Amino acid sequence: MKDYSKYLAIPYRERGRDFNGCDCWGLVRLFLKNEFGIELDSYTEYSVANIEEVKQVAEIEKGNWVRVEAPEPGDVVEIQILKRDYHVGVIPHPGYVLHVCNERFSEMNLLTHPLLKRNVKGFWRHKG
Repeated sequence: MKDYSKYLAIPYRERGRDFNGCDCWGLVRLFLKNEFGIELDSYTEYSVANIEEVKQVAEIEKGNWVRVEAPEPGDVVEIQILKRDYHVGVIPHPGYVLHVCNERFSEMNLLTHPLLKRNVKGFWRHKG
């Protein structure tokens, strides 16, 4: 199993896009760029605190992704957290998700974790 520990304990930072701090999209973006060479838009002009702006980003991005049933490393996980849609993480290893939530640090969890399992809304693979 590849060591992705460098992506753990990155502090949450709204509009963060590097190892000094990331929001959930920033962490997905950082991981996919470094590990898969996939460049994603940064969307730093949007605030994750504004759900309407987050919905706009989700609609813009939708055309770049295809929904998959069996996730593989590099796929994005759409998660509903605290009745908020559009939280995302990324699959680093089969059965795991790497993500960061507001006011926390990035972490890797099993997809079967009870809090995640019941809140996963879908898996997405980048078309590029």
